[in-house]
Amino acid sequence: MQAAFNSGEYYTMNGLDALQRGLDDRPSGKLKQGGVHYYTLCERCNELTGRWYGNAYKNWAYTGLQHLIAADGNPELFTLHHTCPGRVMKEIICMFLSVNAPEFGDRFPYLRRFVLNKDLRGLPPEVKVYAYYTLSRKLRYAGLTAFGKLPGRPTYLSEISAAPYGYILTVKSSRPDSRLFDISGLANYGFNQFTDISVRLRNLPVLFPIPGDFRTKSQIEADHAANIASERKHIKHSPDYIAHFRSEAKRNIDQLISYGVNADGIVAVMPEIPECLLDGPSQLTESLTGRRAP
Repeated sequence: MQAAFNSGEYYTMNGLDALQRGLDDRPSGKLKQGGVHYYTLCERCNELTGRWYGNAYKNWAYTGLQHLIAADGNPELFTLHHTCPGRVMKEIICMFLSVNAPEFGDRFPYLRRFVLNKDLRGLPPEVKVYAYYTLSRKLRYAGLTAFGKLPGRPTYLSEISAAPYGYILTVKSSRPDSRLFDISGLANYGFNQFTDISVRLRNLPVLFPIPGDFRTKSQIEADHAANIASERKHIKHSPDYIAHFRSEAKRNIDQLISYGVNADGIVAVMPEIPECLLDGPSQLTESLTGRRAP
């Protein structure tokens, strides 16, 4: 949304190139103009959602940045006066529908209806939206992503990060970071319901391309050093181990959109929504739409 600080030049690169770059490397990739934008909405939907929710989100973004700057990057409780929380949430959901593949909206049709029906309220309990502040110059847009420690159940999330805010949408998953603030309740406000709301957002670093990663530079460098040491240990004790690991990594990279490894486990950005999100016969789709999917 260009009215909310989304203008000027930016670089784009694929996930693998981003993972291979150093934290202090100069920007590279494809240089684009006019702010980050995707041609994902039809003309009618783009016009409707922009007219209904654009000004409310613009006010949310400008007020948030003013508060963040006034607090010198260390904000406390933040209160917006006479705002439309419902419109803000609908614009946020619209952005998530735009950064995800069309299959995301196909699987979760309620979210499409939520933004196209300005009077529809509330999100299903399986879907949560969290927010944080960021002053990072790096953008992070990610479609539905699975990550977690192995073994164990992964967390499914999508992320949009562009100063002054970052947002994470989760599906059937717990809060991925305790510092994130749950703003899902904004969806319960009506289209014409003006009110004062208070939120407590943390200013989090966005340095690495993996979604949901809020490590500082020193933490990333420490994890990198630990991974190198671990790799050398495995090479020393079992040369076949690292060869097998790299072979499996290459195979997974060929199948997935992007791939990365850090001290916390494996991250994979998936082109499609996995069926394992649905416990049984389309249970999540049924809860979102009120009817059983075929």
